[in-house]
Amino acid sequence: MNSKACGARRYPRGVAKGFTLVEMAVVVVIMALILGSILVPLSTQVEQRQIIDTQRQLGEIKEALIGYALAQAVPRLPCPDKTSTAGPVSTTSNDGFEDRDNTGLCVQEEGNVPWATLGLTAVDPWGNRYRYRVSRTFSDPPGISLTSKGDIWICSAISANPANCSGI
Repeated sequence: MNSKACGARRYPRGVAKGFTLVEMAVVVVIMALILGSILVPLSTQVEQRQIIDTQRQLGEIKEALIGYALAQAVPRLPCPDKTSTAGPVSTTSNDGFEDRDNTGLCVQEEGNVPWATLGLTAVDPWGNRYRYRVSRTFSDPPGISLTSKGDIWICSAISANPANCSGI
């Protein structure tokens, strides 16, 4: 029986069997498209998980602040973390502890959340520290009472006139 009659194909000597460069390039392009379509939803899922983790951590910060205030002999909120006051001179920035001076007053009204004082994580899922601002009415002696009124104002973007603002 003749091999040509059975459909067998013979290649002349020197002709290679296999894929051409064009065929390989087409396969690589197809694989890149498939991987690209998989990675986009994956990065979206990662970002969504980071957002959910941030919302959870913000809830934990809120609960920790309330718990801290209730645990004090005279209810008060912690001071922001800006520098360490381990001695008469501040030496360590962002150590996670609230910063009070020698008289018990807050060093600053704004800084980072005192994460070490509250027993929380230091940063959000993107690696940034949470910012925190507290009115001295709520953080410095005599502390919080039912008649405490803060000094933070929310104003309309249209008018910065204090008559159009409401205090918190």
